[in-house]
Amino acid sequence: MNINCDTPIENLLNLKAVKELANEYYNTIKKAIDELTSIISNEQNKGLSKEAFNINGDNMIYEKANAININLSIILLVAEVQKNNIIKTATEKRGEELTTLKKAVYNKLIELSSEISSLNMKKIVNNNQNIVTELNQITEIYKKYKKKYDQLLIMKE
Repeated sequence: MNINCDTPIENLLNLKAVKELANEYYNTIKKAIDELTSIISNEQNKGLSKEAFNINGDNMIYEKANAININLSIILLVAEVQKNNIIKTATEKRGEELTTLKKAVYNKLIELSSEISSLNMKKIVNNNQNIVTELNQITEIYKKYKKKYDQLLIMKE
């Protein structure tokens, strides 16, 4: 997104929404894995011991059940790492966007201040209504950007 002084604050990345979605997806995965792990544990507790389905000393079903549990734990860990990476990346992007917008609005304020100063000088030299009208218009625009800049200053990056 191209950010300039006229970019509405609402157009910046919504970090809260990103966090909520990332947590929702992680919780969905966690719930599914917890259910599968619970099913396997229940089956093992019902009698799927190391001795069950033992062929030539190989406990195939029990070992496969343990391998599935380990794989599910790994999947959950990977999902958590990905969730944290998404949130970290979104936080960094939001900070960049906020900084860019602050700089753009600040530069606009400097530009408008210069125009106001120039118009004030013209008003002193030649007090005509067109200059006064233009000065009032620029001052109102300045106030709008100043209000936006003040909002940006209190926002977290």
